[in-house]
Amino acid sequence: MPQLPGKTVSFEKERDDTSKVRTILEAVYAALE
Repeated sequence: MPQLPGKTVSFEKERDDTSKVRTILEAVYAALE
């Protein structure tokens, strides 16, 4: 159980990074249109 918080933090960070990448890709596609 003590490992759970660490995994949760890692998951939150990974999800946040994915969100940033998606935002950047959307901006690029919008610029290409």
